Amino acid sequence: MTTAILASSQSSCKAQWQLELLGELKFFYLMKMTRKKIQIKKIDNTAARQVTFSKRRRGLFKKAYELSTLCDAEIALMVFSATGKLFEYSNSRFFSLSISFYFSCFIMYVIRDVIDHPRIH
Repeated sequence: MTTAILASSQSSCKAQWQLELLGELKFFYLMKMTRKKIQIKKIDNTAARQVTFSKRRRGLFKKAYELSTLCDAEIALMVFSATGKLFEYSNSRFFSLSISFYFSCFIMYVIRDVIDHPRIH
């Protein structure tokens, strides 16, 4: 009878140990896979801001490509950096030409507006 109790307690200890190990593995897996929440505000460090802009721009273009491929959607995307550099994506030649045309018209409008502005004269 004592051997049966001992065997029973050993198997329950092993089962308890397995449950604890499984719980720790689940905890480790959950901790490893979660992302840290960030506060959405302007990044003060210019180098970090540039890196973030670059990564997020690539991610945005990737999402635009995926959306156009999965849903057969026509997509045109224009992104301007803080320095005014234009980055564009389109999934068709027509949109690529229209983005370039739109941008050149916009620049001409801005130049004309600056020249014709009454406070400059």
